[in-house]
Amino acid sequence: TISDLKDAISLIKSDKNVSFVLFSILFLVFVGANVYVLIVILVQQFLGYGTTGVGKLGALTAFGMALGAFVLGFLGDKWNRKNVIIYSFLIISALLIIFPFLKKFLYIGFFSFLGGLLLSPVMISQDTLLHENVPSEFRGRIFASKELLINGIFLILSYIFGILAEWIYPAKIIFFNGVILLILTIFFLLKTK
Repeated sequence: TISDLKDAISLIKSDKNVSFVLFSILFLVFVGANVYVLIVILVQQFLGYGTTGVGKLGALTAFGMALGAFVLGFLGDKWNRKNVIIYSFLIISALLIIFPFLKKFLYIGFFSFLGGLLLSPVMISQDTLLHENVPSEFRGRIFASKELLINGIFLILSYIFGILAEWIYPAKIIFFNGVILLILTIFFLLKTK
């Protein structure tokens, strides 16, 4: 309902940890749109690795995510969750900047694995921060807002990137988006200190 949405928005405004997570989700969706639209097009069509190549990269990314979750399960209590999110995004932005210059599948696969290794701790840390900071009576509304944010922004960005890829070489867009993500993450880092 409208009142539930208003309650969720008021909680987001009042709790810095919740607003931090929801802003960082925007970064996550931005990265996801780059991967699912631009990197797939680049690898499949422009680099000529086809559907098989995209499938292999998906498997390497999934392996990285599984390993990232495993490592975080053992060491996560010793790390600051906000730092995990911010520093992971700093490295991910560097990966996006370098990725367009890679041609050999070995390097592309390694970068995909690294991306998964970093994305998994980000998502786990985001959910953990929400569970720790959102009162139980608000959790349903906050998680519903989170899903709405993820799917809505992903839809918009995927559409925009798909159109841009018709006119601009995808590697250039990925590079430019990596620079944008790096600048935003540095700003985010300075703002949270």
